[in-house]
Order: sequence, then C-alpha cells, then structure tokens
Amino acid sequence: MEEWPTSSAADRWRRGVYTFWRRTSAYPTFTILDAPSREHCTVRRARSNTPLQALATLNDPAFVACGIGLACQTIQRGGATLSQRMTFAFRMCVARHPKPAELNRLAVLYHQQLKSFQSDLKRAKQLIGGYPARVADLPQLAAWTIVASVLLNLDETLTKG
Repeated sequence: MEEWPTSSAADRWRRGVYTFWRRTSAYPTFTILDAPSREHCTVRRARSNTPLQALATLNDPAFVACGIGLACQTIQRGGATLSQRMTFAFRMCVARHPKPAELNRLAVLYHQQLKSFQSDLKRAKQLIGGYPARVADLPQLAAWTIVASVLLNLDETLTKG
C-alpha cells in the first residue's frame, strides 16, 4: 500500500478532513454544506442545495482526493468492463443499481474525458497532482476521477432522503 505524499495537496486534504471543529472559524466547506455549529445538539440538519455546494464538492482538495480514491477503487475492484465499473462506482455512491439512462450518461462522460486526457497528458497529471497513482494508465485514472467526482456530487449522494 502506498503512502500519501507529503505535498501541499495532501496537507490541504488532511486539514479539510480533520479540521478541529471547536475553533472560532469553521472550515469554509463545512459552512457551505450547512454543517451545524458544535455549540448545540442538532437532531436534524436542514436540507439545502446551492450552487456553492456543487462548487465545493467539485473543487475542494478533500473532495478531489475522494474522487481519486473512488476512481482507483473503481479501476481495481470494479470489474473488467466499462458497464461493470460504472455500476460499481454508482453503487458505492448511492447504494442502488443505476438506470440504463444513467449508465449511458456516465459512459458518454467517461469517453469524452478519456479522449480529452489522452490528448493532453499534462492536464491529467495536473488533476491527479501529488496523489499516488495506483493505476498505470494516467488518462484512464483522470477520466475515472472526473466520473467519480460527478457521482460524489449527486444530490442523491450528498443528501439523505
């Protein structure tokens, strides 16, 4: 098992995940995602959905790291075919089987991103950054990272019904 690098991206990831909540200023992403303060007990959180939440889950280094992790798991454990991998990633996020239309949209996104990253390896390296590449095919990992980020950004993934 590879160790996380000691780059600044990994440090930001750790700060995002392990922020000490009792400080005076909350971590901005927690605030955007409507995390309650720790001053009072919260039985039920308010549900909201704003464009800022989507921006946070698509761009925050902690969420990018989660996308890379899900992409690695999908490639390693998701199966041999694209459909099996899409179903694996989808089920990891929303705990149900995807509908055929959802699989088609994800497949189109994957193929678009794979083609884009194959033609621009620099962009793929920039996306993956200092994170450990557990997969030899960098464009494939980058394309799966985009798909994973989309899945992690779904309302169905982020909110409990």
